[in-house]
Amino acid sequence: MNVFEAAVEHGGSPVAYASSAAVFGPVDLYPEPVLGPDARPMPATLYGAYKVANEQTAAVYAADHGLTSVGLRPFTVYGAGRDQGVTSQPTAAIYSAVRGEPYRVGYGGVTDFHYAPDVARAFIAAARVDLDSPAAPAVNLRGHVTSVDDFVDRVRRITGFDDLGVGTEPLPFAHALSTAGLEELLGRMEPTPLDNAIAETARILSTAL
Repeated sequence: MNVFEAAVEHGGSPVAYASSAAVFGPVDLYPEPVLGPDARPMPATLYGAYKVANEQTAAVYAADHGLTSVGLRPFTVYGAGRDQGVTSQPTAAIYSAVRGEPYRVGYGGVTDFHYAPDVARAFIAAARVDLDSPAAPAVNLRGHVTSVDDFVDRVRRITGFDDLGVGTEPLPFAHALSTAGLEELLGRMEPTPLDNAIAETARILSTAL
């Protein structure tokens, strides 16, 4: 709200902010196999509930103050510098492999992986949108939907370090999210291939050793 208030006061429109795939609950709560950007939010975590509040706050500021904003909903962001939060664990697996230290990602299942530089480009594009009238769209980001097992297998192969594990319980968020409206809003953005992004992350992290 402080950011929105500052944007209203100083004319800082549009505002690009981070929402999250966590606005959606577990897969079994939804009859649809793929959720569009306007699917009903049913968060299963406090984090998701706060993100729903962010999106609703944005809509109120658009209606009451004419403030345009864009909310982006990544799921698992990985890459150098991603070292906080539950979904930072795949990055921690890369870092541990580079250091030669055993590591276990604490959850499993399927998720949508977003490389940090790709997400950064999306935020820059969102901060430059030019909409005809004040609005507050929130869109799902395009990444690579795959299992945590597959991601960690790629880390093993690329780094040559095998002592990495994966949990069994999935995170309580739907992972099959439609990117409808994303390209129209931000332009075409192809995600960096997983192997390329993991290898680049490993190279960057190795320089910090």
